[in-house]
Amino acid sequence: MSMKALASCVDWDELRSNCGEDEELLKELVQIFLSESPQMLEDIRRSWLTADALALKQTAHRLKGSLVSLAANSAAQCAQFLEQLGYEAKLEGAGEGVAELERRMSALHAELKQAV
Repeated sequence: MSMKALASCVDWDELRSNCGEDEELLKELVQIFLSESPQMLEDIRRSWLTADALALKQTAHRLKGSLVSLAANSAAQCAQFLEQLGYEAKLEGAGEGVAELERRMSALHAELKQAV
């Protein structure tokens, strides 16, 4: 197993700080994310498949905001990449970006479920 696989998807110190060290708020934030993010990811996938650059920009932006609040910085960077592609209406490379985002989101979901 590589060191990359062992790396955390979440900066837990940053997340606790974002939540004012309130563990209940942290758990609530995680639960909301776990319930809402699969639809956001599906919306991103659909906007890429239909070559809807505006929808890609908007949905990737929404997901990025959620990821930033969770201190899931690696996945947030991936969402930002897709948001930028949508903004520029350049969807070449978006498929790889969507696939990478799906991998990062899968790992993130697993980590969050284990943590709370």
